[in-house]
Amino acid sequence: MLSVGRKSVKLALGKQLLSFPLPHGEPRPAATFDGRTLTATCCDVHVELKIELTEGGVRLYKPLGRWEHVFGLGTRAYPPDRRRGRFILFNNDLYAYQLGMDPLYASIPFMVFVEGGRAFGLVVNSPAYGVVDVGYSKYSEVTIYVEDKPELYILFGETPLDVYSTYSDVTGKPFLPPKWGLGLHLSRYSYEPHNAVIEVVKEVMDVAPVDAVYLDIDYMDKYKQFTWDVKKFPNPKGFVEEVHELGARVVAILDPYIKAEPGYKPFEKLLDCFLVTENDEIYLARGWPGLSALPDFLNPRCREKWASLVAEFVSSYNIDGIWLDMNEPTVFNCDAVATKSRIYALAGATPHGLTKEELYCKAPRGAYHVVDGEKIPHEAARGLYPYFEAMATYEGLLRAGKKPFILSRSGYLGIQKYAALWTGDVPSTWEGLRLTLMAVLGLSASGVPFVGADVGGFAGVGDYELIARWYQAAAFFPIYRAHRDKGTLDAEITKLPTKYRQMALEAVKMRLRFMPYLRHLAWEAHLTGKPIVRPLGLEFPDDEDAFKIYDEYMVGPYLLYAPIVDKGAQRSEVYLPRGIWLELATGKTHIGPTWALSEADMLLYIRSKSAVPSQEGVLIFGGGKWVIYTDEGIVEVSREGDEVKITKAMPIFILSERLDEVVVNGVPRRGAYTRLGTYVEQGD
Repeated sequence: MLSVGRKSVKLALGKQLLSFPLPHGEPRPAATFDGRTLTATCCDVHVELKIELTEGGVRLYKPLGRWEHVFGLGTRAYPPDRRRGRFILFNNDLYAYQLGMDPLYASIPFMVFVEGGRAFGLVVNSPAYGVVDVGYSKYSEVTIYVEDKPELYILFGETPLDVYSTYSDVTGKPFLPPKWGLGLHLSRYSYEPHNAVIEVVKEVMDVAPVDAVYLDIDYMDKYKQFTWDVKKFPNPKGFVEEVHELGARVVAILDPYIKAEPGYKPFEKLLDCFLVTENDEIYLARGWPGLSALPDFLNPRCREKWASLVAEFVSSYNIDGIWLDMNEPTVFNCDAVATKSRIYALAGATPHGLTKEELYCKAPRGAYHVVDGEKIPHEAARGLYPYFEAMATYEGLLRAGKKPFILSRSGYLGIQKYAALWTGDVPSTWEGLRLTLMAVLGLSASGVPFVGADVGGFAGVGDYELIARWYQAAAFFPIYRAHRDKGTLDAEITKLPTKYRQMALEAVKMRLRFMPYLRHLAWEAHLTGKPIVRPLGLEFPDDEDAFKIYDEYMVGPYLLYAPIVDKGAQRSEVYLPRGIWLELATGKTHIGPTWALSEADMLLYIRSKSAVPSQEGVLIFGGGKWVIYTDEGIVEVSREGDEVKITKAMPIFILSERLDEVVVNGVPRRGAYTRLGTYVEQGD
């Protein structure tokens, strides 16, 4: 069935458990489907897809343009431009992954194709196993195969970034995290017991604000969900209250493993809605607690019960947020040490593909979901598991009276409505740091604006310079969480040697300085679906060089950040796309496109015709009109010549200009010269 909505086309080749309605309004694309070819035209873009129905599923074909670039597909150990890659659609836990290893934790079957400044989006709505080949096997062809009959969505926009707005119109607007969700978060596998957690928070609080501390699985009683180890945390509610008194929040981990234990409340409550075997018995898998059952989140009754458990847990202890881990889901039914991916990861091997056998081994193979009386093999619906788990968890937090904050490892189409995602168990190496930038930008360009990575790297010892550079590289990631594995160096700022402690502190200070801008971008993402951190190619789609840059990123439309990611480096060469750029560390201006050499420790540039809210006021570089989002409402700003209009009183910085006087809302104000330009105190 073919249907058309505002900037969107939908072709249903089969029925899906999760389906998205098209938005109403204009413009409506022209679209046809003759049984073999789907065509759609809108916004000066024409799309043609060849569709082949096979015995086991559906295969799609599309030409790959000579200068075409492809974004999306979720968490990948690959540059954000997926051109020339081959990617498996199957959520997979891959510890200490290396560049090119695939698949990882969140397969999101959404792609944005960009060529010549024009773009369109393609959604292949199927949670089943699939393969996306972007000019890998055939030089000039994109091939997509799924073991299913999916829904296809073609999405349009006037610019590549507008395509993300259409995507959010279809699959749902991103949730808006609470303000503390954008702050500095501390985590480790594992902070415990009670006194140790408090000491860590207090210690870091002495040098930098801490907004949240995370509890990994060791806070539980024998790794059982919704429990506490009372030897480590004898008064859980009192512990949470003590953290709150320090000014921080508590985020607790939950895994999908429900220990198969008679008398254990969650097991008893969920007894009639676990995954089952072919013979309708409870499917049991090995997880952290031992033999465990897995909630069937595709079942609405199970989601209701899980939401109830979350609400009770959160309310009982006044927990602030939930961290969903292992939710691909991953089970320990095969020998993890002996799997090919594990061996290759430990050896630091070159890219390789994983076999379906290995992928299925770490999944609950042989398990079935039951929906409306119909049994569905888990492999056929795998992508939906983290989506519906996040949905139920979000509902539980709402019932507990919380503004939801969920950090999830796995995801699917639409996950942005309920959760932020992070990029999993990245190795603590310099290559891992560079890979983190690629993975975060690629995930952000997959329709998930609230993204982050383990600051310091998770897997492996690492070194202190690396940890400090990681704090810097992630300084503008929406989720800013230090997290480390057991047996690794401490990554708290206070544990770093003096030189590297100062580097990390400067990164945190820079983030705090621009927190009003990050909050503005969070609101923009919530309202429009646009990514917060962006590969340069999405912001400058007519610049071919921009698509080749993997170690810089745009922070919204106005800031370009180029962290140092090489050991021992004291300076860096930065690519600046077209336009005029001001380096905030030095006050130097550059006209792009160009390569600029800088010896600054953190290279941050502001783009001409920008207005950026900061802690000290609004930074204006050039002229124009802007809208700034705040939790208190919208602030409108405009500048033409020496005249500035602004709807909220705040200090104003006119960058790169020395002005004796600035007229603010019709009132002349004396300007004060600074290193970066002219400062104007607006007054009442």
